Amino acid sequence: MSDKGQLNAPVRPDFSSPRRSFFYVVRRLPFPLLRQLRGKTTPEDDEAFIQILKDLGASDETIPKIQAIIQDGRTVGHNRKESYRSDVIYVGGIAVLDLVLLQVLTSVGRPQDIFLYVSWLAFAFSLPCAAGFLYITRLQNNDDSYGYSPVHEKLAFVSIIAGGLSAVMVAAHFWLIAGIVLFVVSVLVLCVCLLFHLLISKEFTKVLSHIYNLLQQDRGRATPDNGV
Repeated sequence: MSDKGQLNAPVRPDFSSPRRSFFYVVRRLPFPLLRQLRGKTTPEDDEAFIQILKDLGASDETIPKIQAIIQDGRTVGHNRKESYRSDVIYVGGIAVLDLVLLQVLTSVGRPQDIFLYVSWLAFAFSLPCAAGFLYITRLQNNDDSYGYSPVHEKLAFVSIIAGGLSAVMVAAHFWLIAGIVLFVVSVLVLCVCLLFHLLISKEFTKVLSHIYNLLQQDRGRATPDNGV
């Protein structure tokens, strides 16, 4: 019975050194924090985030301070021009890829297997969405106050995902191994790009730094009590 209790007991993080403390915070906090900064969270997400903060050593007095910092970060982050500029680059590349895919797919002709069926369908979504995105972009180029509308953003998302899927399916049609490799490498590169974009975001790094300093202060105040 005691063995089961030990197995079910939560594992407390090792904060024996600043280095271990830093890497633990960096490993646990960034993606939940990113969802909080975007403001698109459910009550369950908020509770899970508070539990992560408690696991990291945040006291009941510090948690409201962290929530206030996040709220300030949301206000600053409403300027989405950086995301807009990034998506313009992505969709521009996808538009070029779609034109290449159009030539490949038309040369192959009628779909002969599941890979070409999926590729044609994905292409049918990607090209119109890319064209719509670029047209709206052209209309908004002279509007400095434009804040990147949700419809505009959804067009970018669909065109990028569908265009990438279409390219992967075409590669898999000609050689399955090439399609698998293209898919895996594309996902890895996407993750690296998203992580890099996250790390260079001034708002995100500022909020993360403030939270880390507050957690360090909490642990510093708790250390003398633990020694008594």
